[in-house]
Amino acid sequence: MARPEIREWPFLNFQKDVANNTDLYRLVDRFLRTWPGLNLFCTQNGWIDNDTLCFEIEQVNGKEVIVTVSFEEILMEGSGCVAGREPCFGRLRLRLNQEGAVSSAEPF
Repeated sequence: MARPEIREWPFLNFQKDVANNTDLYRLVDRFLRTWPGLNLFCTQNGWIDNDTLCFEIEQVNGKEVIVTVSFEEILMEGSGCVAGREPCFGRLRLRLNQEGAVSSAEPF
C-alpha cells in the first residue's frame, strides 16, 4: 500500500528555514516601509526617514514574527527646514496569513 502524500500549507514551507529565508526579510522590509502604523514609534509627530529604517527578526513562532524596529524621525521647522532628527525604536508582532503575507501588526 502506497503512503499518502503529505501536503503542507504554503506558510509552513515559507517558515521552514526562517534564519536563511531572504523572502521573509524582504516581506518584512516591504511591509515596514509601507505600513502607516509605524508612526506609532515617532515621539514628536515627525516623518520617518526610510533610509535609516532597520529591523531585526527576533523570533518566529508559527504564524507570528516578532520584529525590533529602529529609524530616525525627521523633525521639521515651520519654514520647512529640517530642525533635527530623533532616534526611534520599538517592537512589533506581525501575524502571517496562509500565503505567508503579513495580515496584521501590533506593538509588542
